[in-house]
Amino acid sequence: MDQIVVRRVRPEQYQRAVELAGIALPVEQTRAWAKLDSITEDREVGAYFVARRKAETVAVLYATKLKSSGVQYLWARSGPVWVEEPTAEQEDELLAALRKTVKKEFPLAAFLRLHTRVGARDTRPIISTITFDSTVVIDLEGDDEELLGKFKARGRRDVRKALRESTLEIDCETDEVIEDFSPYYEVMLETAKRDGFFPPKKEYFEHFLSCLGREHALLAAAREDGKLVAWSLLTMSDGGAQRFYAATNEAGLAQRANDLMVYKEALFLRDRGCKKYDLMGIGSDLSPTLMGLNEFKTKFSEEVTHVRPARDLALHRPVTALLELRRDVRDKLARYRAPEPTRETKFMPVIIGGGIEAYALARQFNDEFDTRVVCISKAPSQAVALSDFIDWVVPEDASTPEGVLAVLREVAAKYSDKKLVLMTNADAMIDNVVTIREELPEAYACAFPSRETLDAVSDKASFKQICEQVGIDTARYVEVKAGEPFTEDLTFPVVAKPALSAEFDELEMENKHKVYYFDTRPELQEFLGELEKHGYKGAFVVEEYIPGGDSQIRSVTAYVDTKGNLVMLSHAQVALQDHRPSLVGNPVAMLTSPNEKIFEKVKKFFEKVDYQGFANFDIKVDPRDGTEYFLEVNPRIGRNSGYVFAAGINPMRVLVNDVVFGNGAKLKLAPTNAFYTLVPSSVARKWTDDPELAKKMEELEAKGLMYNPLKNEKESQWKRDAYLALRDVRFHRIFRQYPPAKL
Repeated sequence: MDQIVVRRVRPEQYQRAVELAGIALPVEQTRAWAKLDSITEDREVGAYFVARRKAETVAVLYATKLKSSGVQYLWARSGPVWVEEPTAEQEDELLAALRKTVKKEFPLAAFLRLHTRVGARDTRPIISTITFDSTVVIDLEGDDEELLGKFKARGRRDVRKALRESTLEIDCETDEVIEDFSPYYEVMLETAKRDGFFPPKKEYFEHFLSCLGREHALLAAAREDGKLVAWSLLTMSDGGAQRFYAATNEAGLAQRANDLMVYKEALFLRDRGCKKYDLMGIGSDLSPTLMGLNEFKTKFSEEVTHVRPARDLALHRPVTALLELRRDVRDKLARYRAPEPTRETKFMPVIIGGGIEAYALARQFNDEFDTRVVCISKAPSQAVALSDFIDWVVPEDASTPEGVLAVLREVAAKYSDKKLVLMTNADAMIDNVVTIREELPEAYACAFPSRETLDAVSDKASFKQICEQVGIDTARYVEVKAGEPFTEDLTFPVVAKPALSAEFDELEMENKHKVYYFDTRPELQEFLGELEKHGYKGAFVVEEYIPGGDSQIRSVTAYVDTKGNLVMLSHAQVALQDHRPSLVGNPVAMLTSPNEKIFEKVKKFFEKVDYQGFANFDIKVDPRDGTEYFLEVNPRIGRNSGYVFAAGINPMRVLVNDVVFGNGAKLKLAPTNAFYTLVPSSVARKWTDDPELAKKMEELEAKGLMYNPLKNEKESQWKRDAYLALRDVRFHRIFRQYPPAKL
């Protein structure tokens, strides 16, 4: 049989061969892409090749010429393009012919990067960048509803929800972006900062659009009230389309822009004659770092499409071997410094606790990493017990350090192949974990303060002393023991709370509260006597009461990474607290927003304290003069971690990036205005003490910016839905029975 022969050809000869053979070219194999190469930094036009058997074309290939770290190579993106699907033998035959011709034409090139099957002749895994062998391709045939029907049920649900609730306007803006890319690049910069990558320069996008033109490029943009919040840059060629770049700011995320954009893009492309829409890569065993894309992309098709990954065809084997050696050394050093297991398959979140705060944390893990979560609890809430993605573990004893260590060892043995990310949100449990930290199985990764720091910040009197040292305002206070006579000169009414919450949690006492309010000195003295009768040995902090209702309370959640860097701050104003005696002080509705003034004070606090892990600050604004009094800091993320998520940052992503992937990060300030609630919105609006907040809640809900972590569309059990519905009904009665008090 006649052999395949590869020849380098002129651009017009390449185009003629493509037309005669009826080949549909991906955009990277077109002459328009070569034009982009000619004006892009660090690239240049390489060469066109045609492979023939006798006079019949069997494949074509265009390759870009590049140079990296002094090494020259060629890259045929999405090439070679075959006339007919080849056998493995035909593929190997082409590679041999290509190697011979390219080596002759480019004697200094070390390798040719191209797309072929794994194990193809003379090819090796690529030396740099990321490739993939799986992707999601949307079939664009049919009308709007037929196209939507090709999505998975989850994709159809998410798109329909976005169509109902989103206020975004999505349109093609190719002409506008060709004229001025600046506003679109601002959204890309925000996306890159949030997701931790380095985007191409603005000039590259401008060249991309000018070279590919309207024939090959389409930009879809989403706007809210005229303001750009998201965009996608798509390529088109011979009936095929690809999603090359996409960017979404926090406002776009809150409006479900990503779901809506993919659907609208598919319609735009279909109307321009495209038959297939490639979302460009998902994770697999070959490309585990892309696993985070799978949950989003796979919902838009019932099938995953397998494609040829990029491989390097060695032209000069010794040079290629040296490059591979350099890569292997670099990778080993990177693993030594910061192990990087894949997010989905190599770690398991383990949460000690079973309340609604544990569910919120579990959901954050699941939303970000699409992973199951272990919750350790003797009596979990129905939100946890009826969850589809939570594995519930019952400990024999979770009240002592020894008991906690025993159950954590059991979990480690069960998941021996995984890194375990440990979280909890109870003061007593954090105390237990800090006590046993040195005895934890090696698999556990966590971020909690040291014993010395934990004791310093947990003690409310000590906390106030730290604040005073850095110029943060705190209410006048004294520390008093149970049973002692109270003679200090404080102005009544006063607030009393245990100096150490973990210590007070162990006390058995009827009608125990988180916080106590006393109008007179005799009332306080009587309470101190009751504490003594119940055997309480700890101290109480008594401070002058700062007037104002729930809406005067502010909350800040922070994360300090294991290197000691403050990397996350999020702020919310409380709209409503729970006023049941045992739950007073627990917010149930909050409005998130950035607050630079308070953030600066928190930064000063952490400059004084050697801390790591999550911390949650309670602050009250004095309505008389606007002074912001720091009341306490909890050495944990807080019951309402969901408000951080609503404000635009997934705190569990911040944790995992630190303790699992070892990634350093710059300080991120949660940017989004949102309405976070654990109660029906009607309850929050009715019982808040500030009519302006009620109005804001209504406006944010109308914009789709309301978030309740318990209401999760991923959950499928009807019993859980019924539990949450009854819970909502019960809150109407609870607030009638325990209305907010004017203290």
